[in-house]
Amino acid sequence: MSDPLQITLRLIHIFAGVFWAGTVFFLLRFLMPALAESGAGGQAVMQQLATKQKLGVVVPAAGLLTVLSGLGMYARNVAASSGVWAHSRQGITLGAGGLAAIIALIIGATMIGPSLGKIVNVQLAAQAAGRALTAEEEATVARLRMRSARGTRIAAGLLVITVATMAVARYT
Repeated sequence: MSDPLQITLRLIHIFAGVFWAGTVFFLLRFLMPALAESGAGGQAVMQQLATKQKLGVVVPAAGLLTVLSGLGMYARNVAASSGVWAHSRQGITLGAGGLAAIIALIIGATMIGPSLGKIVNVQLAAQAAGRALTAEEEATVARLRMRSARGTRIAAGLLVITVATMAVARYT
């Protein structure tokens, strides 16, 4: 017998997870290197992504939906088995992947998002004043970019673990 709530949670989990992980992988492998090589043009693209496309809202929302729907499915499986499922190979594998995803979400919320937001704020403030970035602002932006890139690399690594565990859990 099908369970409409479990099906709904699974659909949300898969679509949001594909978007979240895919976006992080795309950012790390393609967009961030291209922006770094593009100078002022890359700066303008980043501002558009942040302000008009709401990248800093959409990607974390997808991550949050992924984690919450995954936790919901996990909790339902645990409850349906009186806790036994959590100790099965599949339960442990999915739990490990879920933990990696939760850590990736935390890194996004504490390292990546705030760094990108501060970069855009510094750049917009200079634009509003009709001037280029000062040397101090350039140094701040460079430091924040490094922090964001480091966080993105860590989050991407964790999401690789998450995707791998989700892919193989059924067969463990």
